[in-house]
Amino acid sequence: MRPHKTFFVLRALLVAVLLGGCTLDPQARYARLAERAEHLEAQGDYGEALRLWRKAVSVRKDPDGYVRMARVLLKLADTEKAREALLRAVELAPRDAEPWRLLCRIEIARGDLAAAWRALEVLAQGRADPSFQDLLGDYWLALGRVQDALKAYETALESEPGDAETALKLAGCYAALGRPEEGDGLVERYRNRFSSQPDLLLFLAGYWRVRGFPERGAAVMEDLVARFPDNPAYQKEYAEFFHSLGRWDRAEEMLRRILEAAPGNRDARKMLAEVLMSRGLLDEAAGELALLEDGGAHDLERLLLKGKLHLLRGEATPAIAAFETAVDWEPNLPMAHYLLGIAYLTANHTHLAVRHFMQALILDVHQVDSETLLAAVYYRLEELEKAEAHLLRLVERVPESVQVRLLLGAVYLGKGDLAGAMEEFHIAELLAPEDPAPRFMKALVLEKAGEKDLAGEQMEGLLAKYPDKADAWLFYRRLAASPEANGGEGVLADLRRSRPRDPFLSFAAGEWTKDGSSDLPRLFSACLEALTDKTGGAGDASEGRRETLQRCIQWFPRETLLYRALADLNLREGREREALETLEEAIKRNPHAPDLANNLAWLLLERGGNADKALALAQAAYEGRPDDPRVMDTLAWAYHQKTLHARALWLLTEAQEKEPRDPMILYHLGMVYAAMGDADSARRLLREALQAGLSNPHRLEAEATLSGLEDPFPPDMAAREK
Repeated sequence: MRPHKTFFVLRALLVAVLLGGCTLDPQARYARLAERAEHLEAQGDYGEALRLWRKAVSVRKDPDGYVRMARVLLKLADTEKAREALLRAVELAPRDAEPWRLLCRIEIARGDLAAAWRALEVLAQGRADPSFQDLLGDYWLALGRVQDALKAYETALESEPGDAETALKLAGCYAALGRPEEGDGLVERYRNRFSSQPDLLLFLAGYWRVRGFPERGAAVMEDLVARFPDNPAYQKEYAEFFHSLGRWDRAEEMLRRILEAAPGNRDARKMLAEVLMSRGLLDEAAGELALLEDGGAHDLERLLLKGKLHLLRGEATPAIAAFETAVDWEPNLPMAHYLLGIAYLTANHTHLAVRHFMQALILDVHQVDSETLLAAVYYRLEELEKAEAHLLRLVERVPESVQVRLLLGAVYLGKGDLAGAMEEFHIAELLAPEDPAPRFMKALVLEKAGEKDLAGEQMEGLLAKYPDKADAWLFYRRLAASPEANGGEGVLADLRRSRPRDPFLSFAAGEWTKDGSSDLPRLFSACLEALTDKTGGAGDASEGRRETLQRCIQWFPRETLLYRALADLNLREGREREALETLEEAIKRNPHAPDLANNLAWLLLERGGNADKALALAQAAYEGRPDDPRVMDTLAWAYHQKTLHARALWLLTEAQEKEPRDPMILYHLGMVYAAMGDADSARRLLREALQAGLSNPHRLEAEATLSGLEDPFPPDMAAREK
């Protein structure tokens, strides 16, 4: 049977359609979509332009397409997705300068200055142009190094005199450095550009704010959003401007306007949460952050905001948990380490705070805030040489910082260098003549130098100008002038702190509970005998030792060795619940005993107890003994149990340096590497742990993990198959 004529017609049409589709290759389709997207973008239809750019890059992975898409996203005030697009662009074309430029600006705006510096390093390898110096100026300005920013902007403007944006940034630097006439001159020179380049008005508003005329800046921003009522990028800048002025009601109003038009704008919602926190509306801020939980599994900015919210609520533990997770996600983000350090300080974990402030500095040597807090912590710990070293570095970088000058003066005062202290306090007074602190500290130096009359005159003038501060200052002065003498009881307390395990000092310091018995010496000897386990090992002897330890604890409730001995005895006999109760009671009576905190944390981790409680105890133990590898090991294992593997690895690596053959540390290192997917390192360390004598039940766990990690094609098998 011959085919019907219709069949041939349909086949011809199908062939034509297929051929037509083949001739429209991905490059041609991409070009058509890009052309339409550019046209819509020029008309201000950014939503439709974004849709077409997304379709274009799905057809052809073109780095320029991702850059163009990022630009549209920035106009829509969606910085987060713009950053993702630019990261894809630099992945496809790592040597292209344009995506790196835009990415650098975004990282500066996000506060990730380490990432911004990495982008600048990439750009520095290419051809030098004015835009690089302009970006460098932005970077220095974000660090508060106005003088360096000024030099960079001047260099950029010399190469490109017509760049009005750079000129307005330079004008702001002049204003900040007390050279307002030069700043005003630059503004006047480029004034005719403002009507044709509305983006310049953003920099003009910023200039008036720095110049000391925030209302002029506010008027500029009001005019801009009135002229472009549907531009979300300008609306977001408006909100940021008024947030910086502390006029949070205006910022909130604009952010809600953005979210009304685009409820899915995560950037605007995060900024709204921050504004609400600034206003003290913490419950409302929490509600906005809760709306961000969907669609952002690894949203680092949301996590940092969540941690800040906990800090504002005085909730140190969840704040620490949030920032620890942030550090685990992004171990090279200085801001995360800085915030974690603050959270640790809030919880009085000073040594952990120092560790993270140091890490923030390692990642970004220009982190002024981290170094200032680090110096303050060292001052608090009376490690004055370390504090001085950091402060001298800060004076070179931020010589105009009143806080740094005051802290350096305090360090000199602590070291007895009255001349150095007076000089720093005098500089601080010149920098901030309306701040009462420098004058008060100068009076304190005069008093220490024996110049009581001059000190009195200084204080009288100070109190006349600031009468509301008089009570606090006079009280502080009275304390400084008449410190309490340290009597015999104080000496014993100092000895007790220096030798916490010495039961004789416990006895001598009178840290027992008197119950009318006069048989102290004999009981004291029995306690020492029970500690050294001279009463036997089992049966009645063991029970007798338990009774002796329990009675000794009643007499010496602050002696940590007694609790540890009783807990160990209960563990050996399988009385885990009683061991836990003993250590918990010990912690209640001795909340600052790191050995007890470490033991209880370890017991909870080993027995599958409360992981959050174990982590808090391990952190407290580390605060007391930051250099003890066993304490590091416990804290690291607590982090591992909380799936914070990067932090666990950090501590375990340091612990292994101190105890390279400790089987438990090697075992934990191997297990952490296994959890992180590094099978080679895990195999090596688990084998070393077994060779070092790892005992059960950990030996069995190590062997089981090792068998699961073994290479299914070991070298000898591969050789045989060849």
